[in-house]
Amino acid sequence: MRPKNNIFISFTLLAALYLLAGCDGSTKLLGNSASVAPSDEEFTILLRTFTGPGHMQEAQRYKENTEQYAGWKNLYVVTKFNSSELYWGRYQTLDAAKPNIIRAHAYKTGVGIKPYPQALVLKIPGKDVGPAEYNLAFAKGSYTVQIAEFYNVPSANYVGRKNFAVEYCKQLRDQGEEAYFFHGLTKSIVTVGLFDESAFENRKANSDAVVETYVKDQRINQIIAKHPLLAENGRKARIRVSKNETKTQWIEKRSYVIAVPKKEENEFDRDSNAQSR
Repeated sequence: MRPKNNIFISFTLLAALYLLAGCDGSTKLLGNSASVAPSDEEFTILLRTFTGPGHMQEAQRYKENTEQYAGWKNLYVVTKFNSSELYWGRYQTLDAAKPNIIRAHAYKTGVGIKPYPQALVLKIPGKDVGPAEYNLAFAKGSYTVQIAEFYNVPSANYVGRKNFAVEYCKQLRDQGEEAYFFHGLTKSIVTVGLFDESAFENRKANSDAVVETYVKDQRINQIIAKHPLLAENGRKARIRVSKNETKTQWIEKRSYVIAVPKKEENEFDRDSNAQSR
């Protein structure tokens, strides 16, 4: 029997519920989903990397030939110490870059060679949004409780997810909560609390030696009790799950424990000598 004063965590279930199968935006929780903040991120397409002697000249030659024969615009070269990289365009979302990445993979020169079969979409890192002391990437801990997530929806004129996450984090800090934000590739999250491995306890659930994980640190229980629902772009969200073989049901997304993520790295270096000719 599970302790009544403990919130049982099944990490498998949490991972499954995290996948969004539907969203109900009828109930507002926080923020203003109709507001618009300046775009705080961009993506670009890395067409090809050039190395070895003459990499700068070779990258520039590919750029000029592609502009001339393919008719593509907004190509630019980023030169580093021992390599040069050819990029194509800047895009507000991954979906916006999709048509051009398809074109890049399919493009052939006049003699039938595909010069960009390994092209890929990368995020252009901008300046960090939000104070470093609230950034989960720099926090010391193994686990935290995620209570909100934000992502851009350009079709609904909702962009600026990093700013929204930082704003919410600051609101929680002003209320005395140990809140943090983290900016991922396409989502920004807000969490509360930091915990190490000692916050949990593994127990055998039955004679089959099935191990289940229980919360031992009551602060986690308190955070989840205070923020039971996961806010998605400032609103309560629901997901569709299978009830049985023929029926599904909608359930509200719940706040949950996650491992503290690490700050992502991106090969694109904005401080490099970017050229757009």
